[in-house]
Amino acid sequence: MFEQLISSIDDEVVHRVYKIHVHQNQNAPVENPLNRPGIAESAAGSNIVQEVSSGLTAGSSKSSDGQVKKKLGRNDPCWCGSGKKYKKCHWPN
Repeated sequence: MFEQLISSIDDEVVHRVYKIHVHQNQNAPVENPLNRPGIAESAAGSNIVQEVSSGLTAGSSKSSDGQVKKKLGRNDPCWCGSGKKYKKCHWPN
């Protein structure tokens, strides 16, 4: 009896999925996602610059020419700002 219920539910779901018709609006204007207000600020990298600069002061070491350089660990966020760990993004390169 339970198997029959499951089978009828599966049949009904398949029937409804194949019955769906998707209509696209041909007159809808295409919006560029980079023109939205919040995206332009993050695309400019303002948050990334703040994160990198705060990270440099926390774990920095001085080189011989006086520049401050941070040694990235494998599990640190990648310097490129992709959001991936360094070992999954730029570590092998």
